[in-house]
Amino acid sequence: MSKIITIIGATGTQGGSVVSALLHTNYTIRAITRNPSSRAAQSLAAKGVQLLRADLHDPAALTAAFAGTHAIFAVTNFFAGLSTHHDDDDDAVAAAMALETQLGINIATAAAATPSLEHLVWSTLPDSATNSAGAAVVPYYQSKQQVDAFIHTLPALLAKTTFLWVGWYSANMLLPCFHPMAVCGTAGYLTLTNIDPATRIPLVGDERVNVGLVVRAVLQQPAKTLPGRVVSAVTEYRALGEVVAAFGRVKGVAVRCVRIAREEYRRLWPGLAELMDVSHYYFQLTDGRSFVQVGEEVVGVEELGVEGLVGVEEAFLRVEFMG
Repeated sequence: MSKIITIIGATGTQGGSVVSALLHTNYTIRAITRNPSSRAAQSLAAKGVQLLRADLHDPAALTAAFAGTHAIFAVTNFFAGLSTHHDDDDDAVAAAMALETQLGINIATAAAATPSLEHLVWSTLPDSATNSAGAAVVPYYQSKQQVDAFIHTLPALLAKTTFLWVGWYSANMLLPCFHPMAVCGTAGYLTLTNIDPATRIPLVGDERVNVGLVVRAVLQQPAKTLPGRVVSAVTEYRALGEVVAAFGRVKGVAVRCVRIAREEYRRLWPGLAELMDVSHYYFQLTDGRSFVQVGEEVVGVEELGVEGLVGVEEAFLRVEFMG
């Protein structure tokens, strides 16, 4: 008999990857959406995905949408709640953190009220405050950590929960703070950074493929991923400078990663660069250990035996170069 998985964020990167990995399996896939008539939602429907209208702001609607489901994959988007106005950056960040935490708590509350639930896969991130001894507190890590803490207050739900950490996206190279910029008068390109380019960052590889493969393995191996275990969707750690150079090689151009002062970096792209500054600084402080947890055992892709993972170079083939 087919089991039901309900996916929050099915039209996004992580949720879409999970949909792709679970199509043609023994799961019936439900997608939670605020707008079932959107083009993205209708594309899912054409693949046989059931669409359910619900709003993450409405716990009662979520509880109704979860009825009868055996598994839930849930992800929230801090950046969707971040104001595009930068007059009060601190207030905007605080508001986005509070919103993401509340939406995550709404999801957890509805999941806890679902008797049929066997497995919740909650996409979160490590505790940057603890791992860096308070030196690099990344806002969009900590807003998710508040949801983790809430789940830990619900023993019955915790027993059914896997905490998933997804590494650095290949598509991040499209962001202004990563995308190579042409150097006038030369054939070369630069990516500016605020940290030592030798700093090793946690890569997921091709997020459009690998997230779903990891989630499928999580669901298939509950003895390894429950109760309340952490799974790291990281295929490798690689120096930031090497990642940037690899992107250049795939695109047939020479790219160097050059470090500038943190203060200068933060001025380049107001709002975004300030968040990336602390995020990158966290990577530097935890060089090669950013997706571990003090006092916590973390399950990796090797332990789960995940097959078919796509590396970052192959992923870069599908990332547009706007040089």
